[in-house]
Amino acid sequence: KEIPRPEMFAVEYYCPICNIRAYKAANGGDIRLYTEAKEEFEKRRGSATFPRQKIPDGKEVRRLFGYHFEYFHQFFNERQLLCLSILLEAILEIEDESVREFFLLVLSECLDFNNMFARYNWKAQKIEPMFAHHAFYPKNMPAENNVWGTKYGRCSFIKCFKKALQGKIYCTRPYELQPLVEGTKKIFVEGDFIKAKPVDSFSELGLDGNNLLRCQSSENLSFIPDKSVDAVITDPPYFDNVMYAELADFYYIWLRLALQDKYEHFKSEYCPRTGEIVVNVTQGKDEQFFVEGLSVVFKECCRVLRDDGLMVFTFHHRKDEAWSSVLKAVLDAGFYIVTVYPVHSEMRTSFHILGKKAICYDTVIVCRKKVEQFSSANWGTLLDKISSYALSIVKQSLPLYKDLKRDDLLVIARGKCLELFSKHYPNIENNGNNVSILEALRAVDAIMNEFLKKNSMVLNAVEPNDATLEKFA
Repeated sequence: KEIPRPEMFAVEYYCPICNIRAYKAANGGDIRLYTEAKEEFEKRRGSATFPRQKIPDGKEVRRLFGYHFEYFHQFFNERQLLCLSILLEAILEIEDESVREFFLLVLSECLDFNNMFARYNWKAQKIEPMFAHHAFYPKNMPAENNVWGTKYGRCSFIKCFKKALQGKIYCTRPYELQPLVEGTKKIFVEGDFIKAKPVDSFSELGLDGNNLLRCQSSENLSFIPDKSVDAVITDPPYFDNVMYAELADFYYIWLRLALQDKYEHFKSEYCPRTGEIVVNVTQGKDEQFFVEGLSVVFKECCRVLRDDGLMVFTFHHRKDEAWSSVLKAVLDAGFYIVTVYPVHSEMRTSFHILGKKAICYDTVIVCRKKVEQFSSANWGTLLDKISSYALSIVKQSLPLYKDLKRDDLLVIARGKCLELFSKHYPNIENNGNNVSILEALRAVDAIMNEFLKKNSMVLNAVEPNDATLEKFA
């Protein structure tokens, strides 16, 4: 049993004489070039620098086993492995440590677009990265990028280098973009620059430096004093949607070849995952594990946050159970929700949503510490307020946001409703019993589904106009 072997059938090319990008059938010359690269790699295989780890078992990777993948290097064809190993070996020869690690960062981004899980987006006429689906998703028609780089093309090593270089240049003279009628204008502040001055302890911040970076779990922030942080900005795990450690192995195993002798965190053969706060049945992690772990993190955030500070995080998910778990952790930690903002999070051409009923909008949730206890509430009375609030929010959202789907509207309304619910949680009673977050979410969903069912024609007809968008902006 072997992994599926692709067959070259077409090539995208650029003609400098005609000044066009076009396609042609793969010919003998194209196949010969690949064959020569394959033969060269086989000569070097024993000494070449590339990852050789087996793929460990996990929730996300099990789909790979159905395609007979056993090793990470099988994500790449021989020509890609030849080019990437040559690049890595050259980077390892760089004497300056900071420059060497800069190029490792470039190589890391380059990996996402130079493997046999990348795919050609014919609508946008560009290659899409391996993680366009946020998953290990084998393609039945993969696209091989040019690792080194050509005049056109996306995320070759040269393009990734130029992008990283532009980022460093930006730090020397940062700017904001001012929207104009046509395009944007760069606004510079004279003398402004971005430069990290790392320190080793929280007490040194503002005195000897401006940056404290820790690679550790947020379940223990004991190095930060109580009520000493102005804002907490975070992005909690998406319940059972993304297995971060399993996916991160793809990058980790390449970087480990260069960094395992320098950094303790790269000693392990794979990314650490024991303490990862997700729902993952292969690791025995259920919803209770997720809620308990996240609650510990948010309680630490509450402890270090000033009483007038803000905690802001982003979240979306199709499952009520996921929402319930995250919000229970937030509210039990001592926060309440101030407001919720819907933000478009996926490009129209993203494979994550293209042609699917996927959620396009994130909700940015703004929280404050509950420094005083709010009054209790009757669930029937509160539900009437929530229903009225939710319906008004949806009616406002229809003309303001493009491409809204039913699930997007549910996410927006659900988030807004939780502003009211959170202020009285956990003292919300219905016939003598406390109402849980999950019960509240399902009640709101039922109301919203009934409303959207009655107004399905409105969803398909609404198109935002320039005046409305300008007023909203």
